[in-house]
Amino acid sequence: MKVTLSIDREVVERIRERAVGKRGNLRTLSEEVEDVLRDSLATEQVLEGLKAMCCGRQDHLVTFEDVDAADFPGAANSNQILRQMRRRGA
Repeated sequence: MKVTLSIDREVVERIRERAVGKRGNLRTLSEEVEDVLRDSLATEQVLEGLKAMCCGRQDHLVTFEDVDAADFPGAANSNQILRQMRRRGA
């Protein structure tokens, strides 16, 4: 089946880079888009399964969308932490 989609240019570039990195060429761009869509649907199925395990109560289930990032005064930023870890060979 052939489908035409409108996708943001930056998103398309990221998918192209991913396709070339995994498969070595751009001819497989459609396959990469399909993989991304399948992954998204699989994630949705997992969340639905977890909800079912929690007796259907959504108040027991926390997803990444529910978590807000917080800045703590005096906390090092992620770049500083990664640099320190790399220096230590972690």
